[in-house]
Amino acid sequence: MGVEEQYDVGDGRRADVAVLKNDGKPLLIIETKKKYEAGGYRVERLSKPTSEEVVGQAVAYAAILKVRGIYVPFVATANESQLALFMVPENIEQLVDWEAIKRREYGRVIRNFYDYKSKYQLRDRPHSFQKSFSRSCSRPTPVYMLKSIELRIRNKSNTGK
Repeated sequence: MGVEEQYDVGDGRRADVAVLKNDGKPLLIIETKKKYEAGGYRVERLSKPTSEEVVGQAVAYAAILKVRGIYVPFVATANESQLALFMVPENIEQLVDWEAIKRREYGRVIRNFYDYKSKYQLRDRPHSFQKSFSRSCSRPTPVYMLKSIELRIRNKSNTGK
């Protein structure tokens, strides 16, 4: 298992973070957002992990990979205070609007967003990884958080739990 930043999903796009299985294929794609300092509804939505725009971007990447023959079973979205985890159905390519993906209109990618969210959202929790997000980088990625998750997964695999 490993973690790769700026994972190439094809079509000139890169996921912020990918958690890779031993075969090098992604188990999880994570799209991270940093809240803007300016106020306003639109700005806030673009950084909220459960918004159509943010979830749509992560799901778009999973759909692009699926048509390339790589099924990614999970996507997550995160900002400096919240993490949302979603299952990706095996028929994801049928649940998305390919024209919206092509135009990068991520708020329109998932055809029935609220249905998708109610069926496939696994977690939506505040997290305590704010320091890694608040560093000065322009596209923050919680790599140390993922390394911690990786260690937990390995420990559970080794103990059989």
